[in-house]
Amino acid sequence: TYAFICSLASVLGAVAGYAIGYFLTPVGEAILRLTGHADGMEQMKGWYDQYGAWVILLKGVSPIPFKLVTIASGVLQYAFLPFIVCCVITRAGRFFIVAALFKRYGPQIQPVIEKRLGLFFVIMVALLLSGFVVLKLLH
Repeated sequence: TYAFICSLASVLGAVAGYAIGYFLTPVGEAILRLTGHADGMEQMKGWYDQYGAWVILLKGVSPIPFKLVTIASGVLQYAFLPFIVCCVITRAGRFFIVAALFKRYGPQIQPVIEKRLGLFFVIMVALLLSGFVVLKLLH
């Protein structure tokens, strides 16, 4: 299916971005500087140290370009296996949801997806995180 092909290509692209950051750190840092994201690296490192994989999961469904997250993950030498697992979850989740919406509603859903899908994912992740926080507080 298209969703599988898009997911696979996106995860391979994430691996390439990670590799640029990890193996070609000066190049990765230059890309982040050119895009105006180099100043946030210390903050991102703090988030990785505190929240781990949740950072990638949240960034993977946020409206910011995911490629920047992949490069930053490599530059910061975030563990590769959790990185890949998070990429598969967020990218495949996004593409399969879009495919399901197109299958159910047809091409007329495209403008809605283009305008609202990022917000939908952010709200869903926020609700999921809120649920985990509540469960943790109850135990």
